[in-house]
Amino acid sequence: MGYDPVSDDYKVVRFIQFYGQDVWDSFDSEVKVYSMKSHSWRRIQDFPYYLRYKRSYGELVGSALHWVVSRKPESDVANLIAAFDLTSEEYRLVPQPEFSEKDFHMNIGELEGCLSILCNYIQVRVDVWVMKDYGVKESWTKLFSVAQPEVIRSFEFVIPLAYSKCGSKVLLVQDNKKLVWYDVAHKKVKKIKARGIPDYFESFLFVESLVPLRGGGETYGKNQDGKRKKKKNTPKKDGKKRDDFLSKGFKLVL
Repeated sequence: MGYDPVSDDYKVVRFIQFYGQDVWDSFDSEVKVYSMKSHSWRRIQDFPYYLRYKRSYGELVGSALHWVVSRKPESDVANLIAAFDLTSEEYRLVPQPEFSEKDFHMNIGELEGCLSILCNYIQVRVDVWVMKDYGVKESWTKLFSVAQPEVIRSFEFVIPLAYSKCGSKVLLVQDNKKLVWYDVAHKKVKKIKARGIPDYFESFLFVESLVPLRGGGETYGKNQDGKRKKKKNTPKKDGKKRDDFLSKGFKLVL
């Protein structure tokens, strides 16, 4: 999901990829876009790349969504970043930095409004790159590296979420099991103790907004002629319980 600032519209993008009898032989895709302004779905041009990570969310940076892709399913390396522009509804490839080493597992993220690349050299280190000027290859900067066992004893992957208010630390998610502060200058980590945190979790940045959701107060039934008829909802007494349920979890103040 993302926001198109030109049309002042929130959009949802849905990807489906179909494979032939031999999964490595060929694939087709179907892409649909939902517009909150028009309250409707539209099918658009097919996605020309192969999504390497199933069920992965598109990383929103600016007014574009991003995925790690390859040109063909038979490729063992996911070495491309594809972007979908929410305004023009067109696809493009994002230029990458000149890596000194190529043998790593690549993922992407968003860090303080910048597109980031996570280069995971398995059981060695994770390099974090950020694109400070979106779309400009020369603006890629290697922000920091998290090595094992010097910094963290053992991990499969780490994901940077946000900077601290002072800007000297970065909040990292380790293996979807731990939250740690990483001191960039001193290359040290400090584990965060959060009451009620589960053994395994996913982390997302939560930004409050006042976006109206259509259809929340409308339901439809049928009249005597069998035609659809709009009904008015009445407030339910259990609204407070519903809100409490939706807000379950824990909130970490940076």
